Amino acid sequence: CKMRKKIILSFALAVILAGAVFLILEWRKTDYQKIVDHFNKESVEEINKRIEDKDSFIIYIGSEECPYCVEFVKLLGNKYKEKKFEMTCLDEKKGDTLENIQAFREQYGIGFIPRVLVVKEGIVSAPETPINQEEVNRFIDENS
Repeated sequence: CKMRKKIILSFALAVILAGAVFLILEWRKTDYQKIVDHFNKESVEEINKRIEDKDSFIIYIGSEECPYCVEFVKLLGNKYKEKKFEMTCLDEKKGDTLENIQAFREQYGIGFIPRVLVVKEGIVSAPETPINQEEVNRFIDENS
């Protein structure tokens, strides 16, 4: 009976400890990371494959180190709270080389970030990136 209590107590303690670690890691995430977590993070290779397969999707290209990107992602987050939508995020940390990312940016005329691309049945277009909440809302409604 004592051994069973020790096992149950040890298990409960392990669950509490795991929960605490999860909460600490979640609290350490920035607002940018919490919002981008809702997006599909893909490499250049994965995105190019979807384009070749004539898929339709929206791509967000940006970086947490870019203050304009941080502000833009907040606008996306506001829209996401109102209406869930799918967006692909070019994840530079997903194994792409700098050369791959630069080639992708050159191929689609991406000179600055934040940037969004719209892919419809494999055709890539680069509309003006929306700059305020009203434009972001309209952009998402029209393209998702």
